[in-house]
Amino acid sequence: MKRLPGSPFGTIRLIWTFYKSFIFLSALITVCCIVLFLEYGLSIFIALFWLKISSLTIIYYFINYYKRNEYYYYFNLGISKKRLWTPVLIFDFCVFILTLSLAHHFK
Repeated sequence: MKRLPGSPFGTIRLIWTFYKSFIFLSALITVCCIVLFLEYGLSIFIALFWLKISSLTIIYYFINYYKRNEYYYYFNLGISKKRLWTPVLIFDFCVFILTLSLAHHFK
C-alpha cells in the first residue's frame, strides 16, 4: 500500500529526500571533526562544536540560495521550510554529538 505524502511516513521520506542533497558534505565535516577529536582529545571539543555549528549555518544558507525553487515542491506537499530544516539540523547535530561521544568512549 502506498503512503500518502501527508502521513508521517511520507513526511519522513520527504525530509530524508531533502537531507540527501547535502548529507555527504555534512558527513564529511563530521568525519573531519572526529579525526581532529581523536588526534587532540577533549581539549578541542569547543572548537569542533563551533565548527559544526558554523558549517551547518553555511550549508543552510547555501541550500537556501541554490535550491530555493525546490521549496515549492515540498510546500505543495504540505511541508514548510521550517518543517524541513528543523528535524534535519537536529538529526545532523545529534549524529555529530553521538559520534564524538562514541569516539571518546572507544579511544
